Amino acid sequence: MVATQWHLIGNAEPLRARCREVGDRRGAALLTARLVRLVMELAFLLERRYRPYDKWFGSAFARLEVATVVGPLLDRALSGESGADGDSVVAALAELGRRHDAAAVSDTVTPSVGPFDVGVGGAVRPYLVSNAGAYAAATRAAIADPRLRELLPVGAVDQLTHGDDTLVTFSAWPRRLAGVYRAELGITAAGRPGC
Repeated sequence: MVATQWHLIGNAEPLRARCREVGDRRGAALLTARLVRLVMELAFLLERRYRPYDKWFGSAFARLEVATVVGPLLDRALSGESGADGDSVVAALAELGRRHDAAAVSDTVTPSVGPFDVGVGGAVRPYLVSNAGAYAAATRAAIADPRLRELLPVGAVDQLTHGDDTLVTFSAWPRRLAGVYRAELGITAAGRPGC
């Protein structure tokens, strides 16, 4: 789940700068809000706390240990202000990167900021982004069970769908997805690895 969250962040980060580059302020604001939510969700994962649904999400985040440092950065990002740190979302990600490293979720990565490497044909864009991809890769590499490590990195059902209460509570979809995960891992109904 932590690897997937870093991956989602890494995918969203450069899009915001691209919106700004073409003058799409509304698109940039929407992506900033998405990134703030992804950062908050990552904070819950790193503190090993349950993330409640939207009604309590902000209140529960405020009670996390990281909220005293990261909360003001996210507030500044949502308000559209830029502080001394430059990009408040990137500064918040650096703090979560330090906490990720301190928690030994994976091998130490160390937060850094640099231009966005597109990953195709050596293309690099001048958008400053965090090294979220390095955290995602290090976290996946730290997964001990090779069957789990080899699964597609979609994370938990809420990371895959961002499903609302109707999907999660009133449908068979989560149980069916759990069955698919168990089959991919070769786990029997009794919870033991299959042959």
